[in-house]
Amino acid sequence: MPYDGMGNFIDSKTDITTDTLGFGEIGGVGQLIYRLFRFKKYEIKHIDNGAILACPVCRTGYKPEFHNSDDLVGAELLISLYNLALKVNDPSEEKSYVDLIMEWCETVAHPYFVDEINALMGDKEFDFEHDSYFIEKDSIFNVQDFMRDLGSLYQATAFAFALEQMEKGFDDQCFDLAKGGRYFDGVPFLEKYKYESNGIHYDADAYAPITPAELLKEMQETKSPIHVNTQDEGFARVPFDDYAELRDKLIDMIPDFHMRLKVNLKKTRVVLAADIHSVFDIAWFTLAKKICEDSMPNLKKAMSTLDQNERPVVLSCLVCGKAFVRKGKANRKLYCGDPECNKRRLALNTRNFRKRQKISQLQTDNDTK
Repeated sequence: MPYDGMGNFIDSKTDITTDTLGFGEIGGVGQLIYRLFRFKKYEIKHIDNGAILACPVCRTGYKPEFHNSDDLVGAELLISLYNLALKVNDPSEEKSYVDLIMEWCETVAHPYFVDEINALMGDKEFDFEHDSYFIEKDSIFNVQDFMRDLGSLYQATAFAFALEQMEKGFDDQCFDLAKGGRYFDGVPFLEKYKYESNGIHYDADAYAPITPAELLKEMQETKSPIHVNTQDEGFARVPFDDYAELRDKLIDMIPDFHMRLKVNLKKTRVVLAADIHSVFDIAWFTLAKKICEDSMPNLKKAMSTLDQNERPVVLSCLVCGKAFVRKGKANRKLYCGDPECNKRRLALNTRNFRKRQKISQLQTDNDTK
């Protein structure tokens, strides 16, 4: 407000050249309004151009099932997609990615055209018996598009989990973050921290990790010693020394969101909400909110109250790597709860403690040189 109660002009306290205005400063917070549904059956069609189309069956006896508004929130959807990506990307998985995706769609949700199909079926003149053909036609999606979207979400979420785990002092999964799987590439941003190069620059933006042969060649050309750490040794340098740089790389992986006014039919009011065309939009929005809410390393004490309420927190299990939702006041659980993970927890904690001691000693030795 540029004027006070007496009509006098007041200079704004916001420096428009440096300050960033979020929803909190503008007033109001963007929302998600969506109603997910699932089809009971899909038919797969292989097109001559190589596309693989998933065609839902929508007819008598195969009517779409709608989720209740609260039974599939963004956190559950994000971890469901992330864990699907882990399974799809696992080299030991015997099922094809098409079968795995179809199983997910039939048990969780139809992935695309969320707003569009809801608007069509929500029309007062819509008649299922006569108009279900249009639902079938408009809901067809390309399975390869699903794989592309799943891969991008998986890489960003894995990187977010890596930063979060390293803040807590765990680096097992982070060490192999650049390692690819059956279909998806890894994230290379932590590779340079495996090397003590004495001035030799390792390009972290190069997508493929540096090979031992390349390291040897670089060492011979520069005649400088290069120390390469193994899995047992851990990182040669502490990645969290460059937290701001790593955080910015993660932010760059998050897509933009399109906001517009929508009518919330449940509350019969107009709200500012994100466009939701797919389950990936919901998952991306959830991941973005997680990044905003997670405490920064230098703000742990100031943000500690966030961990004392009952908000759900999306985490990655320190043993198996699967995502899970942690709920409950003052909950500090870092494992998914699987019996096998619980068995390995103590051994893993002991090994990570020894790793942190080695890293600390290595940093001390480097500082004294």
